[in-house]
Amino acid sequence: MRENEKFDRLDRNLCQRLYKKELYDSLFDPTKLQNLKFGSKFYASQLFELECFVDELLSNDETPFVQCFGNGGRKEYAHASLASQYFGLMPDFIDVVNMLSPRYDYNERVNAFITGCRSMGLLSERLKWNNIYVDPKITYPRFDGASAAEIFNTLVKNIRSEWKKKNIQAKVNARKKDAIERHVAYSKYVDSLYDDGCASLMVLRINLGYKEQSANSINILDIRKDLNHLFEYKHSNSIFDFMKGYIAKLKYDVDKGIYWHVLFFFDGSKRNNSSHIHSAENIGEYWETTITKGRGDYWKINDNAYHYDAGRRGIWVINLSDADLRKNLKEFVVGDLCKVDQFIKPKLGKRVKLIRRGNFPKKIVKKRGRARKQVALLNVE
Repeated sequence: MRENEKFDRLDRNLCQRLYKKELYDSLFDPTKLQNLKFGSKFYASQLFELECFVDELLSNDETPFVQCFGNGGRKEYAHASLASQYFGLMPDFIDVVNMLSPRYDYNERVNAFITGCRSMGLLSERLKWNNIYVDPKITYPRFDGASAAEIFNTLVKNIRSEWKKKNIQAKVNARKKDAIERHVAYSKYVDSLYDDGCASLMVLRINLGYKEQSANSINILDIRKDLNHLFEYKHSNSIFDFMKGYIAKLKYDVDKGIYWHVLFFFDGSKRNNSSHIHSAENIGEYWETTITKGRGDYWKINDNAYHYDAGRRGIWVINLSDADLRKNLKEFVVGDLCKVDQFIKPKLGKRVKLIRRGNFPKKIVKKRGRARKQVALLNVE
């Protein structure tokens, strides 16, 4: 690891789960995908490996290939772990980034790889690297006779240089710092709802989006306006009675399009006769039929409250006295909304606030009575 430089490693477990869960055919250009021998699942896994490659090369300064001489003075290459692990994957990496849809913005590691390859003219090169012992010695007239090993070394050097020159790591760290601070602030918001006289909160977790036939025509202005209408009309609809607050995050799925991931908080003592599942359905139906005029769709998480994240349940009815569930609510449920997205997002065209919440409860200030005039007592002798 570089001296005097903080480098936060890629959360590989999280990243892998996201790729397995959210990458589908629509991520790639279908006209290019059909000409290749493998399907989208294979290339989704290769995109994950590409991120790991960039993460690995940024974490140290090792030279992947070092020239040496073998028997009879023949030029050979000794390879470090970076080369042995990723050299043979380079052709697939290039295929993957050539297939990516221009509709999306990608994270810093993917963009750094694309920039490095483009600067060297590698995106249009059909490489056939596979054998770590033979292929590094292949030379390319187009690259002034450079060997595959030298080209790989140069790409690694260029990505490191690009990362440092544009101070990309500082931007990554700043986003992570913002996410941590946001998590603290939003956890305080949840605490404030309990402090506002609630012995319990009924917590609903719902995804509010659009039907498949409408999803592609919905833009950021549409979905923001629809959520605004939902909250504007809540005062005239009994399904929102005793609602204390909300947290909403704009998210994206390549199949479902853009949608709101919303936590609704109700006063549990006032809604103690309400089913949390039925309440979630009422809000979802209201979104689908009234707010979006039939274009909307919803997915309620409360159906699976008992099985939520294997013991990390933080939705349903949570009492003030239940320290474990309150901790789960803030640490896992709210934390999930506040985390840094390590994935793709649609090109929104403008700076958009991706997460929002309700207002903190107003503190009731007790008015003091009119101050009485102090009467001085005189000692009479």
